[in-house]
Amino acid sequence: MERFGITLGYEAALTEALSAGRLVRILPEFEGPSRPMHLLYAADQRMTPKLRHFIDDIVATFA
Repeated sequence: MERFGITLGYEAALTEALSAGRLVRILPEFEGPSRPMHLLYAADQRMTPKLRHFIDDIVATFA
């Protein structure tokens, strides 16, 4: 069953589908609008090294 449509998504999340040919880029010169991103975690918990590493990775990836 073939399905057709257009999506606007984060490129890194779509890389596998693009490489496999399940998705095809149709407007390579178009770049969607940037949107703010927030990372929330419980303020009453201490900042563990694991959480700090995760936050650092997210900031580096989406900066």
